[in-house]
Amino acid sequence: MINFTKMHGLGSSYVLFNLLEDPMENADFPELSKLVSNVNVGIGSDGIILICPSDRADFKMRVFKRRGLDQIRTDVQAFAELCLAARPRYLYAIRGANIKKYFTSPHFL
Repeated sequence: MINFTKMHGLGSSYVLFNLLEDPMENADFPELSKLVSNVNVGIGSDGIILICPSDRADFKMRVFKRRGLDQIRTDVQAFAELCLAARPRYLYAIRGANIKKYFTSPHFL
């Protein structure tokens, strides 16, 4: 079983996977994004967001659009940041994260 959280807002929806708790080491994330995003066989979303370990912050994130493309800094990431900032309890639940540190993404590294 794979645990996930689906969040939506501003007309978009994304499925979040917490890789801090379940590393999903053998997962093909581009393909997973395509399957999860498909409303006929998956959950239905605009893509997936991975919450990953980071050396520089409490965690970092990777975003894959529904076509399986890895995104750097886009409106998708802005949406993800909004969702995570609006859900400090979710951030804290991940690892007792320091809300002031937030997270890193490839754009900020």
